[in-house]
Amino acid sequence: MPTDQVYVSAIQNMVNSCVKDHPRDVIAGPDEHSSQELRRLPGLDRKLVEGIRSLLLQVEDLQLAVATSRWVAKELPLGAEQVMALKACAFLTKKWKESLPENSPNLEKASIMLNRVTAATQQVATQHVLYKYRLAKTPYLSLANQPARLIFMLYKDDSIQKRLVEKAGVFPDIHAAAEEISQIGSRDLGKIRVTLFEEWLHASGGSKQGEEQDSTETLNFNEPQNQEAKEEERSLQRMVYLMQFQAMEKSATFLLNIAYTQSGSKVTYISRVRALRCLLNLVDNQVIQAIANKPVEEIREYMKCLLYLAELEALHVPQTLESFNKSNKAALARGLWRNHNHEWRAVRLVSDLCLDYEIWDPHMWNSILQQLMAFRMLKYLEHVLIRLSAISDLWQVGCLMRAWKTVLLSPFTTACEDQKTACLNVYTLMQRCPLLLDLDVVGFSRQFLQAGLPACALGCLLFLPDDQKRNKHIQTLLASGSSLGILDQMRELDLARTPLSQGAQIVGEVYQYLDMSRQYDTVLGQPHYSSLQAYLVQQDRTSSLVQWLLDNNRLTEAIQLAQQYQQVHGDDSSSVTTKPQSGLQQLQAFLKSQGLSPCVDMLANGENGEDQPMDVDM
Repeated sequence: MPTDQVYVSAIQNMVNSCVKDHPRDVIAGPDEHSSQELRRLPGLDRKLVEGIRSLLLQVEDLQLAVATSRWVAKELPLGAEQVMALKACAFLTKKWKESLPENSPNLEKASIMLNRVTAATQQVATQHVLYKYRLAKTPYLSLANQPARLIFMLYKDDSIQKRLVEKAGVFPDIHAAAEEISQIGSRDLGKIRVTLFEEWLHASGGSKQGEEQDSTETLNFNEPQNQEAKEEERSLQRMVYLMQFQAMEKSATFLLNIAYTQSGSKVTYISRVRALRCLLNLVDNQVIQAIANKPVEEIREYMKCLLYLAELEALHVPQTLESFNKSNKAALARGLWRNHNHEWRAVRLVSDLCLDYEIWDPHMWNSILQQLMAFRMLKYLEHVLIRLSAISDLWQVGCLMRAWKTVLLSPFTTACEDQKTACLNVYTLMQRCPLLLDLDVVGFSRQFLQAGLPACALGCLLFLPDDQKRNKHIQTLLASGSSLGILDQMRELDLARTPLSQGAQIVGEVYQYLDMSRQYDTVLGQPHYSSLQAYLVQQDRTSSLVQWLLDNNRLTEAIQLAQQYQQVHGDDSSSVTTKPQSGLQQLQAFLKSQGLSPCVDMLANGENGEDQPMDVDM
């Protein structure tokens, strides 16, 4: 057998020993948005491929060596080993091409093959990078032969938004993946990053993120209310992540240069706002202050002015930073209202001007609130009402009560994704309403009850100022069988770490009702019983409970109640004796201290009776 053929046979045997009768496919993710995984084959490693490469280099017939290396690359599964095999194939193909004379008929064939092998090597190497960084999603794998476009897509991956919300999660390192892919495809990654940043920085969109989004000076990672606002937030989050590839000081300097660009440049006001929002979420205040050589509060004030300039520009009322700072804000607000009150953007702008610059004209605010309701800008209206609740001079504004009712009733009358959370928010908002005593809290209580929130329904009734009316409605609610539902909801909210305000008072009302009506069986055997018992012991209202327990042959629970009472309130009579008492003796002493002598006699008779065993020492 020729020597070259011996090497080729050895190579084939080495490859077949690893890949024959073994699955070579990848492990697919649950959907196209999940990363696939590579299936590892036993015996296939870097050492094996290096051995194959050394044998290939021993083959003197370069064309045979190229054909064998192509076969090896085709047989090996996707992974680092296949990338090594393709690189060896490209090396041998280039060597074969260079060995051919210029008039060789195989020269064109070798050139075509070299181009194909080079392209295949880059594609497989790129795919391997995607698998290595857990980014092997179907849309990305299909772009393995387009490195620049692939990097653009990677920097728009969903994990960028998630990592900014879920700080403890494990997410792919897109920066490292982009670095390797750009090297494989010989692309300028710096240029790609600059292009991406400029795309997001200068993206079209409302500066206030839509009529339903609160104006915030830093990134809001909560879910915005409309598509334009969502895209604006996604772009800002991507900008924050993109700027993390380099030192924070360098990123801060870059962003500050954009924000403080001289007037007359192509950088718009909203682009400067985006740069500052990115800066404030990317870099610590101390670093910003050191680099900018000015207080962070001054930078935030500058950003607020830029926001107003952007909004004024959108309404075709252009101003410079200097003219805006010198302008009379009350006069500016009235002028905007006179000419643009039919536009939701202007209504919001005037409202923000009045809030930020403390313009408390009742007639102006009455008109603003009416327009906010007319445009159904309820999320923003809620923000405005909370701010106005601290301004007592505006509590007499004509439509203030109607505005509050519109916001508070909205979750009950409008379908939304998480209606329960929205209704819970209403309960919190009610307590911030300056006109709470004028609200129909009984009507709101019914709304909460219909929404499946009985604890909030009871909490509403606590707002009633008249004691007699409040107690009457509370008794009616609890008599309807809502006691257990209220306790279950309070426990659920506590476990979710979102307790209701006045929670202790709400639970106390339920416990008092159960005690007065002797409905202890409602919670007996439930997690709430121990809390009920502890409440009654603390309030020194245990007589009815212990009598009920004895009447219902709950001797063990009665002894536990007596022991807990003694731990909380103490028992001077028991401290005189040195002999430890049994559980039954502790119960008898407790009954005597409560003036329940008939129950003591009943216990004594039961202890002497043959049909009632009293082996309950604890």
